Amino acid sequence: MKKKVPVARNVGEAREKALRELRDGLDVDLLLAHALGLTREWLYAHPEQVLTDRERQVFHEYVARRAAREPLAYITGRREFYGLDLRVDASVLIPRPATECLVERALVWWRENPPAPGPNDPAMIVEAGAGSGAISLALASELPEATVIAGEVSVAAARVAHENVQRLDLAGRVYAVIADLQPPTGPAPRLLVANLPYIPRAVIDTLEPEVCDHEPRAALDGGDDGFDLYRRFIDEMRVVPGGAAAIEIGRDQAALIRAAVSGHDPRLTVEVTPDLEGFDRVALIRGFR
Repeated sequence: MKKKVPVARNVGEAREKALRELRDGLDVDLLLAHALGLTREWLYAHPEQVLTDRERQVFHEYVARRAAREPLAYITGRREFYGLDLRVDASVLIPRPATECLVERALVWWRENPPAPGPNDPAMIVEAGAGSGAISLALASELPEATVIAGEVSVAAARVAHENVQRLDLAGRVYAVIADLQPPTGPAPRLLVANLPYIPRAVIDTLEPEVCDHEPRAALDGGDDGFDLYRRFIDEMRVVPGGAAAIEIGRDQAALIRAAVSGHDPRLTVEVTPDLEGFDRVALIRGFR
C-alpha cells in the first residue's frame, strides 16, 4: 500500500516539506512568500500560520515548476536589477548581476563626459536589444538629465520593457520601441549601450537547464562564434562625436570585439573591463568623430 504523504498544514511545515524537494532555502522562501503574497520576514515570524487549500495548491505548483528547473524569476515574474524591481517573463532574458558592470561602466563614462548643452550633443542614451529594459531603466534612474530609447526586436519583450517603464514611473524619460539593433533616432545618441546575444550556438545546449530549456533562444544565440549580431551592430552604430558605446561581451571575446571595431574604424579605441569574477565583461568603444 502506497504511503500517504502528509499535507503541510502551516507555513513551517510547508517550508520543511519543500526544502526536502528543492534543497534551496532561499528559493523555498521566495516561492512561499510569492504564493501567499507576503514577505520572507513575515514567514519567519509566523511559522504557525495555517495555509488555505488554495495557498497549498499554488505553492505546490511553484515548487514543482522549480524542481523542473524553471527559473525562479519566471515563476515569480520578478527580478531585482540594480536596485530596481523588474517584471520578467519567458519572453525576456533574466537580467544577470554581471550586467550591472555594464551599467556601472556606462555611468562612470557619462559622469566623466557630461553632455554639453545644445542640439548637437543631446543627453540621449540608446540601447539595442533591451529585453526587459533593465539596463535602460537602471541608467535612467541614475541619470535624471538623460532621455533613454530602449530598442528591442521582439514585440513580446518590448511589451515587458514598456510595462517596466510604467511601473517604475519613468514614462517620458524612457521609451521602449520596436527596433532591430540600434533604434533610429533623429540626432545620434551620446551613449549607445547593448547586451546582445553572445553565446556560441553550439554551447547553448551545454548550459544549465534553467538557461537552455527556458530562456528565449533568440536572446542567447550569437551564431557560430557568438559574435554575429555584434559585428552587425558595430557596422551600424551611430554615436555623436565624442560619444561612446558600451557593450557586454563574453569572457573570451575581447579579441573579437577589438577586431570587429578595428575593421569598422581603426581610429576607434576599445577598453575592456572585467566583472567581479575577473572575467572580461564590458567593452567601452571611444574615439567617435
